[in-house]
Amino acid sequence: MAGLDDSAKWRRVVLWAGLAFGAFAFFTRVARYAGSVVVGLLAVAAFVASVVGQVIWSRRRSERQIEAGKRSGKLSVEMGLDFSCLTGDWRTMAQDALNPMLTSGRVPLPVLPVRITAHGGHLEIDKRRSFLLGRAPFHAEVSIAEITGVTVGPPLAGITGSSITIALRSGEELRGTVSVGREHAEDVAAQLRALIDRRPRRAASRGIRVTSPAPPKRTPAGRAWLLMMATLPLALIAIVPQDGVAGYATAWMAVLYALWLRIRRPASMARRLAIALYIVAIGFVIDAIGFADYAATTDQLVRFAGAFVAVGIGWWMMVSSRSNKDSEHGGTAV
Repeated sequence: MAGLDDSAKWRRVVLWAGLAFGAFAFFTRVARYAGSVVVGLLAVAAFVASVVGQVIWSRRRSERQIEAGKRSGKLSVEMGLDFSCLTGDWRTMAQDALNPMLTSGRVPLPVLPVRITAHGGHLEIDKRRSFLLGRAPFHAEVSIAEITGVTVGPPLAGITGSSITIALRSGEELRGTVSVGREHAEDVAAQLRALIDRRPRRAASRGIRVTSPAPPKRTPAGRAWLLMMATLPLALIAIVPQDGVAGYATAWMAVLYALWLRIRRPASMARRLAIALYIVAIGFVIDAIGFADYAATTDQLVRFAGAFVAVGIGWWMMVSSRSNKDSEHGGTAV
């Protein structure tokens, strides 16, 4: 646990430094465009107030849930589950259960938002499902009889809140961050320890068991970014001065489509983009044929070159899509 605590402290230092740098950059930009230091300070103050307000609202909401659980005697707590505490392929597969918008950016969501409840001698871990978090399910179970201890510490993710670590007989740990202070986190830990005291004397050691089906496969974030960037050369060709609009319209529609797919990251992203680029090639050819009436040889060459590039990139995308599909079929099932 010492290593985890040191890592959590380092992450908080980095986050605080990032927030301070971001606030300063935001201030300088607003002050420069507005031509007023006061306006810049007011903008930063409004930004800080919105962030602090959101943190306070989230903490108060979690505190009310914990207090309600204490009164009813039923454990129910929302937590950000650390992906690294899951075993096998679920360390990465659980991320695909989230809305891809939360995992496609430069700073992906580091935890899985879950709700932990006690039911029938088990702790049940269910992903919170909503439009923002994603509709794909995630369900895991831990036998209360396997729990050997519960500890409270600093947050594993973020700069506020507390962490709760549930140690299991198998050597695994169920780790997560709650958005409340240490006092309320200790109340949750006390509820868990009370459940341990009432646990059966013997139970098989099975650890964390994920029982939900595998989430839909998605294109890896790095590859999705590469596929999106591969459409930009066509947009550059399309902006060369010309009278035709078919190539221009289809090329920029392909770029926007690639941007949308980059956010969603479906497994078929490469194949879909390849089809879109074939349509772009047709648009370039239509423009090139239209230039024949005006003897615009240079514009014709540019449009035919654009069509050639579109077909080439589309062919590469289609081949890579098929090779990835073959490798998936050749691998072991999860």
